[in-house]
Amino acid sequence: KIDDNVKISELSVTDNEIRTLARKVIDSEHIIRSVVIITSSQKKWEEWNSSAISEKFIFLRAHSVHELLRSGLFEDQKMFILLDHSYECSDLSFKKILSNRIEGSFAFYFSCEKLSEGTLNQFTSIVSNLDLNTRIDQTTTSFLDATKSNETQILGKMTNFSPDMSDRDLIFRKSKTLISQKIRKVLSESPEEFLRHAVNEIKEKRTDR
Repeated sequence: KIDDNVKISELSVTDNEIRTLARKVIDSEHIIRSVVIITSSQKKWEEWNSSAISEKFIFLRAHSVHELLRSGLFEDQKMFILLDHSYECSDLSFKKILSNRIEGSFAFYFSCEKLSEGTLNQFTSIVSNLDLNTRIDQTTTSFLDATKSNETQILGKMTNFSPDMSDRDLIFRKSKTLISQKIRKVLSESPEEFLRHAVNEIKEKRTDR
């Protein structure tokens, strides 16, 4: 459990600062705008590429895992859809391969079922969570980068903090985890802000048309 009163640097990160960071996450642009679909089936590809969410994302296609890796299509991508059982490698192996090639979080959605509204809703939920986590990650990283002059004192007053934890990378990761958790807590306690933000986005899109 995180102590809400813990100071994580000499400057300290106050509740107001955490709320400001949470607001930045909400106001930041969505990151996941393209999705890679891996399938050898033209029919499955066309179903997804003409689905109800096709206006929301740019769908890119690889006919196989081998083609995906050989072409470099995976670069700068965070969301992958596998519509076929791959004879080239298992789902776990594929995930490990991508982990070695992609920096940061990513996700893949596997489905052999006929495309349905339920499938699209499930997929959209996964993308939304990944997008949110990525935005939190970027906001937290930017905040820490801006306070690098105090990085050696970050977590200095955390409970269970040991003076031996002097490695910069470790301090950065611990700080990032703590701040990210606090941001998620604020966002989970204020879901109405997400709703208002989503409604405003829809209104703006309609106005632009």
